[in-house]
Amino acid sequence: MNLNKPPIVEMWVEFLFEPNPNGLVEPALEFIKGFGDQYQKVEIAREDTLEFRQYSPTELPKVVGRTTAISHFRASDVEGTRWLHLTPNHLVCNFLRLGERYPGFANLSQDAVEKLKKYVEQCQPVKIRHAAIHYVDVVDVPITGKNEIQLADYFTLGLDLPTDPFGNQLSYLIRTAVKPTDGTGLLEIQLQNESLAPGGAAFRFRLDWHKFCPYDGEIDPDKISADLKLAHESVMRSFRAVFTERTWKLFEPKD
Repeated sequence: MNLNKPPIVEMWVEFLFEPNPNGLVEPALEFIKGFGDQYQKVEIAREDTLEFRQYSPTELPKVVGRTTAISHFRASDVEGTRWLHLTPNHLVCNFLRLGERYPGFANLSQDAVEKLKKYVEQCQPVKIRHAAIHYVDVVDVPITGKNEIQLADYFTLGLDLPTDPFGNQLSYLIRTAVKPTDGTGLLEIQLQNESLAPGGAAFRFRLDWHKFCPYDGEIDPDKISADLKLAHESVMRSFRAVFTERTWKLFEPKD
């Protein structure tokens, strides 16, 4: 599916685990540091928990203990296009498109699976719950002379209300979950209007796709890689089907 103007602005691959109950912060930190050449900026989020004790009914409780836990590692490259997120049960590899550059699914998926292998080796989660891919598209629909559009002219996923008695729709949000006929996992789709595009010449819509590959067992990177490919192909079929021919031409297809 070749487009001169693909609407994708962000993509990520995520993995949800049942974490190792004996897991420590040090392996997670070493995992992040192992990609220091790729991710030069590292942020650490902490959660502080205070323990209070009531000594007297006439006095305020007093702090008797404090514990600090690492809740989130976040690393990025210098440009801010590649991100790595790590929580006690999540690993997320994120790509943010800046300009026209987009490495494509195959490269991003391979990179994520390689990180998964390293994560399993160092952090030793008990099992994997799911893998998922997420796409964010931004679609700019040109404004007509009437300063309005009909959703049905641009999206098969949409709902136009009658102007009488509703008038014009000022905001729009629809979310649905579907089970594709190809036998792959659950697909969640969300469509919403964001705002006017810069310059005010188009209505801007955001379209989110979240596709699951469910598991409940040992981690098999080769199988996960194959499943991610099938999930991507499923999303691409839905991606084409959600747009009318009028919208499809806005992306300037090459064939």
